[in-house]
Amino acid sequence: MSKANGIYERRGKSGDITYYIRYSYTYRDGEGQEKVKDIKEKLGRKSRGFTREMAKGSTQGKARGNSARAVSPR
Repeated sequence: MSKANGIYERRGKSGDITYYIRYSYTYRDGEGQEKVKDIKEKLGRKSRGFTREMAKGSTQGKARGNSARAVSPR
């Protein structure tokens, strides 16, 4: 099960803001113990036109178990 924890932003050395999504999921290890894994995924940079509102839309996809990024067929 995947759960979106939220959006956060980091300011780089150059002053550019990068948006990340943080989510966690539960799995079982080899011994059958339940474990929780935290994942942090980069979404986009403000200088490239990515906005916080776009990032919020990504949390909705993670909550439903969909990928935050669209995958193009090759």
